[in-house]
Amino acid sequence: MNKNRVYKYQDRGDIISHLAGLLSPQVSVSDYQNEMYSLGQLLADCIGNRVSINSSYCVVSTAEDADFLAKGVIDGLLGKVKQVKLACFWNYHSTPINGGVSTAPIIKKFIETGAESSDNLIVVKSIISGSCVVKTNLTALIESMDPKKIFILSPVMHVDAATKLESDFPKSISKRFDFEYLAMDKLRDPETNEVSPGIGGSVYKLLGFGSQESKNNYTPELVKARLFV
Repeated sequence: MNKNRVYKYQDRGDIISHLAGLLSPQVSVSDYQNEMYSLGQLLADCIGNRVSINSSYCVVSTAEDADFLAKGVIDGLLGKVKQVKLACFWNYHSTPINGGVSTAPIIKKFIETGAESSDNLIVVKSIISGSCVVKTNLTALIESMDPKKIFILSPVMHVDAATKLESDFPKSISKRFDFEYLAMDKLRDPETNEVSPGIGGSVYKLLGFGSQESKNNYTPELVKARLFV
């Protein structure tokens, strides 16, 4: 076990195994995608006793996570809640070389019909190292929504991420946050600033997109399936 990582569910060998799969140096793109999908299902299972069959939910995803982690969460919620809608955002994430403030402007977005009338939000992210992307996408949605509860789900979070995200919102919003994670990491790589061990490196490359630019030209199958529903 890595001393810089704390597993939330230390008795769940399945969770620990799927997290380890992300870090394998020999992992293929398809295997990595499958691991993310499985972790999405596990995250949905972990919040199963905190969601309601009488309530509707909007799953909020980045474009890179939509077909894998977010689809796993959505599939894991089916039958446990009244309705699941999708909001997908394409962000251009950048951090200045001199260590300035990160930005993640929204390049384009897909909001499924009826998503903004959902009772609750479920924000899904492959790794939460800070607050930039989650803050940007959540802010864009809550301008037109008033969710009762805001779940924030990720396989891996940095130890300071939740506190940072809460500080970026007024108390009236942050008090609705309900974080669910599978592993909490303490370190960052001094050169890349990536959380270590994190999810194995750049999620764009690991999921097969190659680059952020390539990812932003991609339309997830999950979006295509819901465009004309």
